[in-house]
Amino acid sequence: DVATMAQIGELIALCEKEPDGSDSWRIGVIRWMRFIRKSGLEIGVQVLSPKVMSATAQRRNRPNEEPFDCLMLPGIKPLKLPPSVLLPAHAFRPTDNLNIKIREADVETEIQLDSVQEHTGSFTQFQYTSREAVEKKKQEEKNSSANKDNFDEIWSSL
Repeated sequence: DVATMAQIGELIALCEKEPDGSDSWRIGVIRWMRFIRKSGLEIGVQVLSPKVMSATAQRRNRPNEEPFDCLMLPGIKPLKLPPSVLLPAHAFRPTDNLNIKIREADVETEIQLDSVQEHTGSFTQFQYTSREAVEKKKQEEKNSSANKDNFDEIWSSL
C-alpha cells in the first residue's frame, strides 16, 4: 500500500543468513523493477560483491574537505574482477588520490582511482590501485628508462 522510493540504478543492501545463522551483507544495484497486481513489486538486483566494507574517502589534495562515505569491494580472482570502490556520483574522477579509512578494520590506506566500472545517477564505481602499487610501477618505469639509456650508450659505442 505504500509507494517505494527505490529507483533503477540505485544501490541496495542484501542481508542473507549464513549456514551458521550469522548475517552476511552483500551490495547490489537495482537493474529492473515491475509491479504485478497479485504479488506486488518485483525487483531485479545484480550483486556487485559478496563482501563489502564501509569506509570514508578523503581527497589527499583537499585535507579540509569533509570526508565522503564509500563502500570498498574486494576483488574476485576467479572472475578476474579487480577491487573497486563505490563513491557518490559526480564527486570524483579517475586519477584522484584518496585516503581511505575502513571502519570495520580501523585501517587507513591510500589509493589512486583508475577507470570507471559503472556510473549511475546515485553512485560511481571505480577500479583503484593502492599507493604501494603506484609507487612500484613508477619505480619499474624509472628502472626501465635507465636501462634503455644504458643500452643506447652501449649500442652507440659498438
